[in-house]
Amino acid sequence: MAVAYTGGPHETSSYEKSLPIAIVASDVGGKCTTSFYGTSGAAPVAAGAFALVLEANPELGYRDVMHIIARTARIPSLSETDGWTINGAGFHVNDKFGFGVIDVGQMVSLAQSWTNVDGRYECYYEYTNVTRYEEKRNLYFKFRYNFIF
Repeated sequence: MAVAYTGGPHETSSYEKSLPIAIVASDVGGKCTTSFYGTSGAAPVAAGAFALVLEANPELGYRDVMHIIARTARIPSLSETDGWTINGAGFHVNDKFGFGVIDVGQMVSLAQSWTNVDGRYECYYEYTNVTRYEEKRNLYFKFRYNFIF
């Protein structure tokens, strides 16, 4: 849905360079490391960001947090403008970065004044059609299509 800065390579092709950003983390033997990147580095950064958002507004649900991420994420840098489009809801999106990089300050600020989105609802259509051939052989087909909003 969005990305978190951790530095290191994020290459999908050989012409891309590593970001000049690093996460400093504790390492074995009481040392520090600056090579803690990728999903291993991004997950705790994002978890910490979401903890701050939920601390700012404990009444948020998962759908609220998703809306906040989409509204506040930003394009990572001017050098990473390839592949961005605007979706049907008017948000910038990218196959590699989702809605962009999370902006914790903007997320917390928006969370403080956020009005929760309506609850999730589900619509479904059930289709049952039995022909004489199927009835003779006790074959019954039932299809259910779910639409979740």
